[in-house]
Amino acid sequence: MAPMAPLLAITGRRVKEKTSLPNEWNPHTMFPTKDQVREWRSRWTEEKVREVKKAFREGKPLPVEKIPHAGKTLLTLPDNPVERSPQLTYDLRGIPLQGFYLVGVDLSYAHLEGAILTRAHLKGANIQGVHLEGAELVDTHLERANLHGANLRGADLRGARLSLSDLREAHLKEANLAHSNLQGADLRESHLDGAVLAGANLRGASLSRAHLKNGYLENARFDRTFIQNTRLEEAEDYRSIRWEGSHRIGEERKGNLVIALDLYRYLKEIYKGTRHYHSFHYRENVIKTKQKPWFHPYSFFRRLFLQWTYGYGSKLLRPFRAAVLVIILFTILSFLLTTENPQSFSIFLDRPLEKDGVNLISSHLPPFQQILHCFLFSLQSFSKSGTSFLNEKNSVFQIIHWKGTHYKPSGLAEVLSIFVGLIGIYLAFLFLYGLIRRIFLFIFLRPS
Repeated sequence: MAPMAPLLAITGRRVKEKTSLPNEWNPHTMFPTKDQVREWRSRWTEEKVREVKKAFREGKPLPVEKIPHAGKTLLTLPDNPVERSPQLTYDLRGIPLQGFYLVGVDLSYAHLEGAILTRAHLKGANIQGVHLEGAELVDTHLERANLHGANLRGADLRGARLSLSDLREAHLKEANLAHSNLQGADLRESHLDGAVLAGANLRGASLSRAHLKNGYLENARFDRTFIQNTRLEEAEDYRSIRWEGSHRIGEERKGNLVIALDLYRYLKEIYKGTRHYHSFHYRENVIKTKQKPWFHPYSFFRRLFLQWTYGYGSKLLRPFRAAVLVIILFTILSFLLTTENPQSFSIFLDRPLEKDGVNLISSHLPPFQQILHCFLFSLQSFSKSGTSFLNEKNSVFQIIHWKGTHYKPSGLAEVLSIFVGLIGIYLAFLFLYGLIRRIFLFIFLRPS
């Protein structure tokens, strides 16, 4: 898609034109100095600003000088790279337009160096290739704006709303993007060298091939962010990035599993010795499992015995969660079988119940008491010492007249009890292995 025609193409009264940029200022090689910015801003009188705002509202040519866009620009268009020669653009350097509505405006390649656009509304604006070096864009609305190739070096973009904006190949060297909203923004091949991204929202953003050397990423929020061919370790404080959600990256969400697997291995390497290491280890193994169909034996085995019950050694609470689930399921199964067929699925107490002298757990008991005994039997099966802390002096069980401390299964109940006990041993082993593994990694893989 070809770029939109710049605003200067609007026909109307002629404006003064300059043939070249001032010699003392080259936006491609230097930042504007404070004196230059002060000089640009001093020329804007209230009357002149009102005239410009009126022209914006009425869609007329702006009553300002035009200067050439510095240098040639290579626009990266789909299958059609087009080299554009210098063209005339509006000279709006240093203009104060704070809080002004410029929604959908076309200011592509315009010169707005040092402009004051604080809290201005530029939602959906076409400002491709615009020069905003040293501009003030604090809390500016730039949602869905086209900033492809824009020059924002040294600009103040604190708190700016840039969600879903196009910032491909944008120059943001030493720009301040602290606490800005870049959710879903396209930052592919952007230049963020020395840029401040502390606290910025980069969830769903694309940072593929972005340059982050000496950038500041303290507390920047990443979630499903695309990072292919991006060297996060070149940035300062990259270890303090807030990986939200479940540490997923955009490549996994898009289904590029091969690329995602390599990226998770890369993230594991640079996050050694931190809590993020374990999360990226988990995501790496999830991708390995996803590479096979769901019902493939390899995939099913990994999900059942490694992911759900073990968390691939990275989630210590998974064995506890699995244990609770096993005990609850076995409790329900025991209750149903002792109710329907107590002869083939028999659970006896080592002591008879106080009221009727019967020691068989069956439907003759009140439902709540029967369920409780089934639950305690499940605990005992899961761990033989699981009910040792219970005794006849416990006031809770005196209410239901429970005096037994041990259950004796028979028939099918005995088989299932042994099976549940083996599951308990397996989950205990997984927990201990995961704990030892984490201690080992903490000791030997701490960052130097």
